[in-house]
Parts: sequence; structure tokens; C-alpha cells
Amino acid sequence: MADSRLNRVLIPALEKIQKNASWRKHSKLGAECKTVIEHLTSPNRNPTADASLLQGVVLDLSLYDSEIVLSPLINALSTNYLKVTEPALDAVQKLIARGYLQGEADPSGGAEAKLLSKLIVSVCKCQNLEDEYAELLVIKSLLSAVASASLRLHGDCLLQAVRSCYDIYLNSKNGVNQTTAKASLVQMLVIVFRRMEGDSSTVPLQPIVVAELMGPVEKADVDGGFETKTSTVEGTNPADLLDSTDKDMLDAKYWEISMYKTALEVRKGELADGEGGEDDDLEVQIGNKLRRDAFLVFRALCKLSMKTQLKDAAADPQAMKGKIVALELLKILLENAGEIFRNNERFLDAIKQYLCLSLLKNSASTHMIVFQLSCSIFMSLVSRFRAPLKAEIGVFFPMIILRVLENVVQPNFQQKVTVLHFLEKLCVDSQILIEIFLNYDYDCDVNASNIFTRMVNGLLKTAQGVPPGVSSTLQSLQDASMKLEAMKCLVAILKCMGNWMNNQLRIADIQSSKKLDAADNGSNTGSPPRPNGNIDEPTEGSDAQSEASSEVSDVSTLKQCRAYRARKSESIYYPAINMVVLKFMIEACWAPMLAAFSVQLDQSDDEIVIALCLEGFRSAIHVTAGMSMKTHRDAFVTSLAKFTSLHSPADIKKKNIDAIKVIVTIADEDGNYLQNGWEHILTCVSRFEHLHLLGEEVAPPDASFFAIHLNELDKAKQGISNIIPVLKKKGAGKIQYAASAMRRGSYDSAGIGGNVAAGITSGQMNNLFSNLNMLEQVGDVNRIFIRSQKLNSEAIVDFVKALCKVSMDELRCTSNPRVFSLTKIVEIVHYNMNRIRPVWSKIWQVLSDFFVTTGCSENLSIAIFAMDSLCQLSMTVLEREELANYNFQNDFMKPFVIVMRKSSAVEIRELSIRCVSQVVLSQVNNVKSGWKSIFMVFTTAAYDDHKNIVLLSFEIIQKIVRDYFTYITETESTTFTDCVNCLIAFTNTRFNKEISLNALGLLRYCAEKLAEGDLRKEAPEVASPSSPQIDKERKSDNREPANRVDHLYLWFPLLAGLSERSFDPRPEIRKSAAQILFDTLRNYGHHFSVALWEKVFESVLFRIFDNARRSIDPSSDESAHIDNGDMEELNQDSWMYEMCTLAMQLVVDLFVNFYDTVNPLLTKVLMLLVSFIKRPHQSLAVIGITGFVGLMSNAGEMFSEDKWSNVVSFLKEALNETCPDFSFILDGNSITETQGDDVNESSRDESAGAVTSNDDSDNNLRSRHLYAAISDIKCRSAIQLLLIRAIVDIYNMQRARLSVRNIFILFDVVHAVAFHAHNLNSNGVLRQKLQELGPMMQMEDPLLGLETQSYQICLTFLQNLALDRPPSYEESEVESYLVNLCQEVLQFYIVAACSGHLPDSSLDRQPHWTIPLGSGRRELAARAPLIVATLQAIGTLGDSSFHKNLSCFFPLLSSLIGCEHFSNEVQLVLSDVLHSSVGPILLRSY
Repeated sequence: MADSRLNRVLIPALEKIQKNASWRKHSKLGAECKTVIEHLTSPNRNPTADASLLQGVVLDLSLYDSEIVLSPLINALSTNYLKVTEPALDAVQKLIARGYLQGEADPSGGAEAKLLSKLIVSVCKCQNLEDEYAELLVIKSLLSAVASASLRLHGDCLLQAVRSCYDIYLNSKNGVNQTTAKASLVQMLVIVFRRMEGDSSTVPLQPIVVAELMGPVEKADVDGGFETKTSTVEGTNPADLLDSTDKDMLDAKYWEISMYKTALEVRKGELADGEGGEDDDLEVQIGNKLRRDAFLVFRALCKLSMKTQLKDAAADPQAMKGKIVALELLKILLENAGEIFRNNERFLDAIKQYLCLSLLKNSASTHMIVFQLSCSIFMSLVSRFRAPLKAEIGVFFPMIILRVLENVVQPNFQQKVTVLHFLEKLCVDSQILIEIFLNYDYDCDVNASNIFTRMVNGLLKTAQGVPPGVSSTLQSLQDASMKLEAMKCLVAILKCMGNWMNNQLRIADIQSSKKLDAADNGSNTGSPPRPNGNIDEPTEGSDAQSEASSEVSDVSTLKQCRAYRARKSESIYYPAINMVVLKFMIEACWAPMLAAFSVQLDQSDDEIVIALCLEGFRSAIHVTAGMSMKTHRDAFVTSLAKFTSLHSPADIKKKNIDAIKVIVTIADEDGNYLQNGWEHILTCVSRFEHLHLLGEEVAPPDASFFAIHLNELDKAKQGISNIIPVLKKKGAGKIQYAASAMRRGSYDSAGIGGNVAAGITSGQMNNLFSNLNMLEQVGDVNRIFIRSQKLNSEAIVDFVKALCKVSMDELRCTSNPRVFSLTKIVEIVHYNMNRIRPVWSKIWQVLSDFFVTTGCSENLSIAIFAMDSLCQLSMTVLEREELANYNFQNDFMKPFVIVMRKSSAVEIRELSIRCVSQVVLSQVNNVKSGWKSIFMVFTTAAYDDHKNIVLLSFEIIQKIVRDYFTYITETESTTFTDCVNCLIAFTNTRFNKEISLNALGLLRYCAEKLAEGDLRKEAPEVASPSSPQIDKERKSDNREPANRVDHLYLWFPLLAGLSERSFDPRPEIRKSAAQILFDTLRNYGHHFSVALWEKVFESVLFRIFDNARRSIDPSSDESAHIDNGDMEELNQDSWMYEMCTLAMQLVVDLFVNFYDTVNPLLTKVLMLLVSFIKRPHQSLAVIGITGFVGLMSNAGEMFSEDKWSNVVSFLKEALNETCPDFSFILDGNSITETQGDDVNESSRDESAGAVTSNDDSDNNLRSRHLYAAISDIKCRSAIQLLLIRAIVDIYNMQRARLSVRNIFILFDVVHAVAFHAHNLNSNGVLRQKLQELGPMMQMEDPLLGLETQSYQICLTFLQNLALDRPPSYEESEVESYLVNLCQEVLQFYIVAACSGHLPDSSLDRQPHWTIPLGSGRRELAARAPLIVATLQAIGTLGDSSFHKNLSCFFPLLSSLIGCEHFSNEVQLVLSDVLHSSVGPILLRSY
């Protein structure tokens, strides 16, 4: 039994068909309907066994039953009889809509597919009934069939359905049916391609709003689309265009598609008029039916769009209508294309093969709607298919777009407007425009289309209009309209580039943020974000901007890539991902853009055009600034600045005011990327403010300020912080400055000040004031300075640099300098005070140079204002507490130091002092690192050439030290050193010795504070270098206190400065300095460590001796010997001797008093003493010897054995180094010649004419050398004698503490002195030379006293050793030394006392000079005490010792008997020795 649902649809329709087909012609149909009705209503319907095996197409009926049921419907549809056809159409529609029909409708399929296909084809044929209702039923049925999920139309069946709706749209006379057919076509198209994209016939279909898909192509009159009034070229068939050779009508550069011609010829056979579609379907081999259906529909639409030739359009408007709807459907299809359609090779080939040919045929259409649809389709290809269709787009873009765009003289107005709208839409997606340039302009290919470049140039030509003198078909309104549209396109291009750049920056910023987040998550620092002002976080895109800048900097690499790409296949499409492409894009278009905007802005007064031009400038600056293209950015900024007309205010118009507004907007929005472009913007701001004040009837403050007379500086000293006077109201001054502003001239030559010009008429002045009132429209430009706090770290530095540059230009104007920007500098410092210190350091580095330059200006008023501004800034900075370990205050105050050093104006230097004083005294609680620069200012002032500055600065520094000393060192103790250095500088002033004395008193005060530990912050430990020996001794002694207030780097400058002043040429100063130095060391030396004492000894105390030695004994610097007169003059300086003596005594006292600490420095002290002793200057040597003896006297008892060994070694060195040198005296020639010069002076004068000048010079030189040698001998002899006596004194004082080894060392060295002296005394040649020199030498026995005293000391050493018997004493050793010494002394005496040779072989056998009577007696008399002591020592020997050495002594004693003695004491002692020692031995031997 049939389904009741089917019966409810079919039986009423079949009954109606049966009723209307009862007449003879359709009787068979009526009978068939009756049979089917009976079949459907039969209660016992049994299908055949074979038929029941095949599934039918109607619900659950078999194929056989399905054929029975559908047969009357198919036959009814084929009758072409309306009354029969309508119920059949209605029944078919209901069966499809309700899903009763199922399966595929495809003539190439099986029996069921063919049955359904036959049914659909029958429905399609009903379109020819020419009945409106039947047409609607056909449309409704076909749309239901296409949309049905159970009935699936494929292949030719689908094409028949589409074609039927297409034909109804073309042929129907009912407007509603046409609209319905067109809407159904759209829906069918959408359904087919959505199913293809979803690869399923059951894809859920969303409601389709046909009105949205069929939106207007362009604002054009469709009714007028069939007009054919065009030029010959545009009315020509595209096929003819390809073969055209008329150069006047076709420019070769427009037709790059010639290379496409060959490809089209190959496909020409496939592109017949469209009638052979069925045959073509068989050739389409696509396995996926859905994709095959979409392909066939797309191809059909392409063919339909090409069906009518343009020349036949007027004769067949209906065919044109079909073309239009086909193009509309293609437009919809491309605009809604899915992923498969855009990327599948088969569909892409179809686009290239069919759609491109359609564009080729339709692009030259005279019908606007066809041209507009072609442009829309091409727009879809560019926006959605540009990658796979690179070559095709490169062909059609010039043909469709550029051909029309570049036709400036004889264009089709509507076509050109359409192209301009196309380009404007093209810029909506920034990626498209960038990739067009990258793929068609950027490649180094000589055959490249250069689409972007030609497009920009074409827009430029359009914006400029028809050249003068050339006739055109355009009306004036049309020309103005096209110019406006071209300007819109140019602005849109720049905005597009800016949007793409912004998007890339945001992408880079997001990527960098993700990296930072990942790093933060990895490190898990947990640091909270802080606002930009405090930590200087980059504003949005700033990090990305730096990344972009790094990309821009690598242009060379990209150019290499560009050349590499040029060698690749031109079909490769490159997506735009690198921002550097934008730089080359700007290079290609910036000049045309600048020309277009500049010319229109200059020539036009149309508000819309002006707004577009200004928007273009704004966008161009945004892009060029963002890409860091300095030259291009500055070109736009400069041009825009010129258009403000601020340099020529009499010419200001409304558009100039608008330009000023744009300048302010650019500064607000693109400030982070302007770099040095800020200079032009701030220049405009400066000029604007100058004119704005005139417009407000207020005289600029600069006028009043620079009118201050220099004699008003005294008032400025009393109130530095408020130097700018009150502004004056309107009066004569305003007219004067208005006239000055009016005649400035060109932008570049005007400067920022201006020159006052005479001859300004009242009319010109009224015009100027009228224009000045327009400036109110701009608003407050001060927001540029207020918003400077929003600039990123790099931009704020650029901003400050530019502001300083503008301020310098304002101040340099000789006739009318201004201080506007200088005041703004102070303001921006306030606004940006919260920036982090590294950024502030960069800012202040710029401002510091600026204030130094202006502070040293030759214009005193400018310099005063600059220093006052710097003072205000300093007050502001010092109001903020400085963070620990920062030195920003110090950097901030440095300009005061540099101005003090460089400024030649006394007034400025004095003002600097007062400014610093005011800053310090008002903000002393907050001063931290700034103390360093503050003291540097006063130190510089201390050396100033003007007395008033020195007095003023010392008055201030005295107050600071006395009242605020604790503030100086509360943060950092090292500022104490700066304070000390400053005071030392004042001690050296030459203007007032009271200042020097007071400064010394302050140094004493500082020493007291330092000793008291009145430094709030302890100084860091500073390692001081010391010698290894001191380190070793320090460890061994281990006497240094654990807690010691010792700041080496604090004490040393103070002590060194006092040491330096102790040699001041002014007696009061040097005495005071020395006294303070000595008192400080004595009173506070217990605070010093070994390291500090070492530094004090080496660089403070020893320095005193170095200065003295340089003054007293210039030879210490290895200089040439000076004559006696100079030496005598030096010897007259009693202060030097007194100072050395006091200093040496101080050294000894300090060493003794602080021995526990300074004992490791013994070696250095001994080196100092010995260095004095070794000097060939008796006074210095006396100081050294006295100090040596004093040290041994007071500290010797504290010395260890090692230290005594050290002392003895230095004494040995001193004796060895001071040994007299007679070698020059022994030079016979020198002596003789010098003596001859002195004796025969008269004869020498007589022969003076014969002596050359060289001989005189040589003689004088020898004479000076001789005198120097004699003086040296005398000095050394006296020093050695003093040294011997000093050794005796030391020995006597410390005899008990000297070890045997040290005594023997002393013995050896003293004995060496004695032996050397004896050799010189017994040298006959030397004695004769000395006798020849006579009074000059005054030394007949040069070293006799030294010899005898030395031998006497040696004898004493040995005798005391035998007497004291100290530890380690060995009697035999001492006895041996004593015997040898006695033997030696006796031999020397016998030689001197007896003439001839000694009989004993043990004596010297060399011949000796016979002593004259007088000289010999003196010598023997001098040697007598020594001989007496020697004989007494021999007598003290024990019997055994004497007996053992009798063989040595007896010959000597017997020789003494025969000598003539000039002292009875010698004979008496000799008698005692013979009687007490020799006699008993002789008696015992008998």
C-alpha cells in the first residue's frame, strides 16, 4: 500500500491532470493518470519480483513503481499545455520540497539517476510556456531541487536547472519573475559552491540574503549602461585590440598582455560561443561530483559572460542583460570563494582559462556596468587570488586599471571614477597593496609591471589635472571631481602603508611580549609592572619599532635577496612579512606624494582638498617617521612647516591654521618616531607662540627681558629665582614686534627671531592683526610640552635635543633674541622628572651642553637668563631625594663648574657662585652627590682672577663648612675630600692672606671632625698598597689595634695639602700650615693605621724634605753643578733649614710616639735619614745625622735585633756613600792648568788675543769643575767626620743593645773609613797636589783627623767587647781583631815618624815621601793619642796573648824606640809596655 504522504501529493495533482486532459489530444495522459491513481489506491498492490529488487527514487517505492508514479508527471510536463503542466509542476515541487524524491539526477548515471534527470529536464522545458505562474513554479521547483538534501542534481542536469533560471531571467516579461529568477540563481550558486567546499550534499545552509550579495556595483545609472558613446579605442573588440598597430590609439606600454596572446590562442578552440557546453561536459574528468558541478557552473557563467560581442550590444540588449547577470554571479562567487576554490589547481586553471578571457573581452566595454563588474571581479581576484594568479594580475592590472588611470587628457569620466574607487577599495586591505609592490615593483626585472609606481604616478597626474594648454573632454566639475578622488587615493595609499606598519609593529610587540612573559614565567621574578614614567617602559610599539629599525638597517642584505629573487621564476609570489619592503615602497612613492600634496595645498582653497592634503602629510610623516627614514620624513615635515606660513604671518589663511593643527597632531601621535624632525615642529611652535602673544595684545616677554640693563645685575643677585619681568600690555611695543614678525621672509631664512623692518603700512598691519586672531583656532600648543612625559626613552632625548637647538636659534638672533624655548626647557624638566635615572642622564647630557653654551654666551642677558634657568632646575632636582648609589645630582650641577671655568664674564661667574649658594643653602638637607660639583665650583672660584669672586666664594664655603659640615658627609664620606681640596685651593689665593689663614683654620676644623669620627656614613674600606717588607713586619709585630678610625683617602688630601702649603712663600701661611700639619699628626696620629702612616711618611712628610732638598741642593735632581755664588745664595734661606730641622724632628718624634704602629716603617725612615746624609751638602747632612742620632737615642731601646741590624746596615751605607773622592785632584793637567791660570793672570791677559773663545770656555769649565770637586771633598770629609762622631754617640747610648755581630759590622765599616783615610793621607802625589793648590784647598793633611778618630773608635769597639763580654762573644776572635788593629796602627805611625824603610819585612816596602819638618810634627802630634791608646791596649793583653803575639809586636816596639816622638806620653806608655810586658818575658826566657 502506497505511503499516504505520497497519495496526498500525487492523487490531487493526477486527478487535476486527468480532468484537464480528457480531450482527445491528451487522452492517453488522462488514462495514464487514472491507472496510476488506481495503482496508488489499490489495497493489494504486488510489485514484480524483479522490480522489487531495485530501490526507487520516490520514498520507499521500487524503481518500477517510481517510474509508474512519475511517468504521468513527466508526460504532463512535456505536453506544453498549461492546464496540464501547472498541476504537474506543483506536484513535482512538493515532492522535491518534502523530500519524497531521493537520489541523484544525472543523465550519465544509472536508471534511477536518468529517471530523476528526465523529470528535472521536463521541468526545465516548462519555461517556454510563457506563463508567469508557470515560470514561478519552474523557478520554485528548480531551486527546491538544487537545495534539496535528498535529491542531488549533478552534471548536465544541474546546468539545465541553472540555465533555465537564467533564461527565465532574460526572457520573462514579469519583473517579479525576473527578480525571483535572479535571486534563485544566486542561491543556487551559493549552494553549489558551499557543498563543494564542505564536500557534502548535506552541508547545513544558512539563510541567504540575496540583496546583500547583489549589492550595487558602483553608483552608476544602469539604464544608461547600454549607451555606446565612447571613443573608438574603447569601443573596439579586445581581440582587435591585440592585433592593433595604430600607435596613436594604442600606447605600447599599456598592453603588456601581448605575452598573454599566445596562451589565449591555444584555448580559443575551447571558447566557442557557449553552444557546445554539453559536449564539453563529457571532457571534464573530476572524480568528486560536487567539485565537478562547481567547475561546470563556473565555466558556464564565464562563457555566458563572454557570449555577446560588444559591437552587437545595441542590437541585442537582452543578451547584454545576460552578460551582466553572469558577471554579477561571478562577482558573488569570487567574493564568497572558499578555501578549495581559491587553492585547488583545477579551479585556478579554470580562472586562468575562462575568467581571465572574460575579463579580457569585457574590460574594454563601453557599458559602465560591464566595466564596473569587470573591475569588481578583478578586485576579488587581487584580494583573494593574488598569490596563484600573480602573472595574470600582472597582465590585467595595467590593462584594466592603469590604462584608464594614466589617460589624463581624454579619459572616460565614469570609467576613471570607477578605477579611482577601485584603487580606494584596494587600500582597505593594507596587505594587498604592500604585496603588489613587493611582487610587481620590488623585483629587479626589467620587464616588471611596476604596478605600484605607475599607479602612484597616474594618481599624481590625475590629481594635477590636465596640463595647461591641452584640450580635454572633461568638464571643469568632472576634472575637479577626479582630482579629489585621486587625492583620496593617494591619501588612502599612505594610510594603507601606515596601517600595515602599525599592524607589523603590533605583531612584533605581541611577539616580544610573549617572549618577555615566557622569560618572566621562567625566572619567576614576580616584579610588578610600573608605569612608563617611572621605569620608562616603552610605549606601545616602541620595542617593535626598535626591531623594525634593526631590520631597516640591514638594507644591504635585503637588496641581495632582491637580486636573488630577480633570477627566480616570475610566477613565485612573495608574501609581505618584512617591514623593510615598506622602506623601498616609500622610496618609490614619496616624491609624487609630496608633489601632489604640496601643489594642491598651495594652489587650492577648497576645504575638502586641503583636508585631504593635510591628511596625506600626516600619514606620510607617520610612515616615514615610523620607518626611521630621516630624509623623507624631514621633506614632508619641512614642507608642512612651510605651509603653516608662520614665517610670514601676514599671509596666514584658514588652511595655514589647519596645517598648524596637523603639526600639533603629528607631534602628539608620532612623537616617538620623529627623531630630529622635532626641530621643525618645535620651530613652528616657537613662531606660533610669538604670534599668538601679539594676537592677544601682549608684548612678548623677550622684549622686556632683553631690555634689562647690565647695571640691574645687582638686583638679580638679590632675587635670582625670578628674573623674568612682568609682561607689558599692548602699546607701541606691540606694533614694533608685530612689524618684526611681519617681514621675516622665507621659512629657511626667517630664523626664529626675525628682523625689524621699516615701512610697514597700516593696511598690512591690520591684515596681520586680523590673521593673528585666527590663531585662537589652533588651541593650546603647550600640550606638546606637557605630553612630552609620554614619549619613550629615545624620543624624549630627541625632543630635548630639538628644543635645545630651537632655543639656540632663538637666542642667536642678534636683533630680537627670544627665550620662549628656554623657558620650555625648564618646564619639560618638571614634566619628565619621574623618568628613570639612565634616561635622565641622557636628557641631562644634552641639557648640560646647552646650558654651558648659553651660560658662556657673549650676550650677557642670555647668559644670565640661562644661569637663572639652570638655578631653577637645580632647585627642582634637589627637592627630590636622590637614591642611593646614584650620582645624578653631581651630573646636574656640572654645568655650573664648566661655566665657572669657561666664562669670560665676571658677572656670570659671580652669578654662578650665587646660584650655587642659593641652591645649597635652601636645599642643604637634600644635597647628596651634588656636593662634589658644588665644591668644584668653589674650587674654581678660589683660583679666579677677580678678588670679589674669591671673597664671595670663600664667604659661602666658610658658612657651609662651619654650619653644614655634617650634611657634607652624611651620604658619602668621599665628599669630605672634595671639601678639603676646595679649602686647600683657598689657602693658595694671592688676593688676601686672611682668606688663606682662615682656610687653614677650616682645615684644622676638618681634621678635628675627622678625628672625632663625625662622618655619618662610614667610608668603605680602601686597600692601600704597602711594601712586602712592611706587610711582613706588620704580621710579625701584630701590634695594630683592632678598632681604628682610619680613612686613608680622607686624611691624606688634608695632610698633603698642609704639607704643600708649608713651603708657601708667605711666612705667615707656611708657618701656620706647618704648625697645623705637625699638630694634626701629633694629636691624631693614634687614629692612623700602618697603611696610612706609610702614605703620610712617603707623600706628606718626605715631600717636605724633597721640596727642601730641591731648594737647597738642586743637584739632587741630577742637574748640573751650580757655581758657588748660587749655592751661597741658597744657603741663606734659613727657613728651609729650619723647616727641614723641624720636620726631621717631627718624623723622629712621630716614630717614637707611635712606635707600636709605625715600627714597620723603620726602613723608610732610615732611608730618608741616609738620603740626607749622602747629599753633598753639609747642612743637609747635619740634619740627617742629627735626626739619625735622635732616632737612635729615643727609639733605640725599642729596637729588636733585626732592626738594629737594619740600622747598622744603613750606617754602613752612609759611610760608604760619603767617602771623599780625590780623583779629580789627582788629575795633574787640570790642577796645573787651573793653578797656572790663577798664578800667571797678568801674562794670560797679555796673550788673550791669541787664545780662542773655545779655549776660554774649556778653561772656565775646568775651573768650575775643580772648585766643585774641592767643595765636594771638603763637604764629604766633614760629613764622614760627623758620621764617625754620630756612630760614637749612638754606640755610647745603645752599647748594651748592640750584638757582637752588629759591633763587628760597625768595626769593619769604621775601619774601612780609617784605612781609606790613611791611604789618602799617605799618598805623596796627592799631598803634593794639595800643597800646590795652597789656599784654595786649605787641607795639608786632608783626612788625618778622620783617620785617627776612626782608628780610635775601632780600638774602643774591641776593648769594650773584651770588657763587656756580651752574648756570642768569642775572646779569640776579639783578640785577633785587636792584635791586627794594633799592629796596623803602629806600622802607620812608624812610617810617619821615621824616615827611610822599616827593617822588618812585615812593614810596607814601598817608598814614602819624606815628611817636611813642620808637617811631620803636626801629623805625629795628631797621631800621638792614638798610639798611646794602642800601646795601652797592647799592655792590657794577657801574658799568654802577649807572649803569643810578641813576634809581631817586638819589631814594632823596637822601631818606636828609635823614632822621634813629639809627645812625651808616647815614650812613657812605651816604657810601661816594655817594662810590664816585654821585660818579664825576656827574663823568663833566660
